[in-house]
Amino acid sequence: MQKQHYINILFIILLSIVTALAYNYLRKDSLELIRKASELKETGLQEILDAASISSDTINTISLATTIQLHGKENVVFVDARDNWDFGVMHIKGAINVPEFSFEEYIDKYSKMDKSKIYVIYCDADDCDQSKRVAKYLMELSFKQIYVFVDGWQAWLQNNLPVESDE
Repeated sequence: MQKQHYINILFIILLSIVTALAYNYLRKDSLELIRKASELKETGLQEILDAASISSDTINTISLATTIQLHGKENVVFVDARDNWDFGVMHIKGAINVPEFSFEEYIDKYSKMDKSKIYVIYCDADDCDQSKRVAKYLMELSFKQIYVFVDGWQAWLQNNLPVESDE
């Protein structure tokens, strides 16, 4: 009798896995089962200012020094990819919030942003992939000048650079 229960449980688990995989396969926005590593290319300030073309397959990254030089420039928009709560507590001064986990909800808003500007996207630190995913999303919406500040929020904060809060 107990053996039959284990067989039923195993059957339910296998059926759930097969159903989930089939559902994911049929979805328009299916999730990758094995995430591909993004190619990263560090970009310098001169390349950014020269408006060098970027490849849609490459995520262009920038250092803390380059990020500092870009901050406050009129044609540069800082984008915080962290969730709304973290952004509200504190963020880089002048940044806008484009939370990675709710990107689809606001896609119409993001599609209307000025594509001629330079966008610097960041999240917590170099081990955070939210900024890279937001960069990919924006590149899919035909934004050309997308750069990921890989050291992110933690490096900005540790260097006592300008921050603000929405609270």
